[in-house]
Amino acid sequence: MSKYLLFPLIVGTLLFSGCGKEEEEGEYVITEADMVGTWNVDVFESTYNVSGIFLGSDVDDDGTSSISNSALRVQLLEDGSWISSGDYSLTVTTESESETTEQVGIGEGNWSFRRDTLFLDGMINHGGNGRFETPQECTITSFTKDRELGLKTRIDQTDSNADYGITLRTRADWNILLVR
Repeated sequence: MSKYLLFPLIVGTLLFSGCGKEEEEGEYVITEADMVGTWNVDVFESTYNVSGIFLGSDVDDDGTSSISNSALRVQLLEDGSWISSGDYSLTVTTESESETTEQVGIGEGNWSFRRDTLFLDGMINHGGNGRFETPQECTITSFTKDRELGLKTRIDQTDSNADYGITLRTRADWNILLVR
């Protein structure tokens, strides 16, 4: 597998976002209290594009990624902190190849919720600098009280390393489904 193919996996290990607020009987306003608790990550899939230069060669790859065999959990605690645990298989696919790797967790830090967006600070950025510098915005796309939380997020990040001749821009749209 080519090394630049790993950047979507590396840059966007798990990012969240979404919007929708309906329950079966009318409108329900989602609150911070609805977020608190342990969530299993049931779906985590993306489409992405990586473009730029890798070791002096032009790069422009489209692909997908998805998880399977997931024991990944995210706990949103009442004190505003969050932690993740559990392993999962991450498959990254392009037109020409596919690779599956084993991953564990997605980070820990602080979280907050405003209107229809969950903000996660402390997400792992496997691109080399440890953690994303800003909280990741996760917009709620679907919600069933005490059962399910659908999220969507988008990243657009450029990573560079002059010593290795790397400047890569990763753009990705992620769909995530959390269940209890």
